[in-house]
Amino acid sequence: LGAAPSATAAISWGFKATFRNAKLWVLGALLCGAITMAVSAALGAMGANSSSSAGGPGGFISEIVTTLVTTILVLIAMRLALYQIDDPTTGWSHVGKNVKWLQPFVIMVVVQIVVAICISGLVLAFVGAEFFNTLNADATQISDDDLLFMLGRLMGVIFVVALVGFFIQPLYTLMVWFAADGNSIGDSIRMGFAAGKKNYGQLLLLTLLTFLLSLLGILTLLLGFLVILPAIQLATAYVYRQCAATLQSA
Repeated sequence: LGAAPSATAAISWGFKATFRNAKLWVLGALLCGAITMAVSAALGAMGANSSSSAGGPGGFISEIVTTLVTTILVLIAMRLALYQIDDPTTGWSHVGKNVKWLQPFVIMVVVQIVVAICISGLVLAFVGAEFFNTLNADATQISDDDLLFMLGRLMGVIFVVALVGFFIQPLYTLMVWFAADGNSIGDSIRMGFAAGKKNYGQLLLLTLLTFLLSLLGILTLLLGFLVILPAIQLATAYVYRQCAATLQSA
């Protein structure tokens, strides 16, 4: 690892590690994709059967199952990425080994709830009472200009919320990594915030680079899934270890 956190060095290392250990990361990404598609197909078939019969809360159950499967795969991949940093010979024998389940899962849930509350507050603050009063008005009294104004204001709110989310992400993105590395929930939140604040610039750059790489992954479809996603995971683990080292040296 380098002496100081570097987003560009982490991205470079992530791609190199992905290609050097392609039998784990590329094939692993392919396996994850196959598992995800199989689960989606099974849940879709179950949903079709239930809707054709008595119906029920199939959609809600499907979302829970999909979320759990995705979370399990993510946590296994995070642990593997940390192993890859410590041991270049990391292979399939490390899959599922010493994975921390509870702490990262709790932090994921807490972060999502807090972010959702913050986003809701921002939306209410920026939209304001005037917007809702306009929506509650008689539809015959709303002109095309009013509708365009509401749409423009709504798009502005979405842009501001996305921008705020981008700038605050470095402050919490490492929390789940500290938990995946074996720290307690409280320590992970505290150290994740401290590391994010101390290395804010590089983490913000990493957020931007991973976003651009994700867009490239969407454009390249299969190539993006098999190479870019594992590289992003490895790069984030690399930066996490660098940032964690800055706390120890402080």
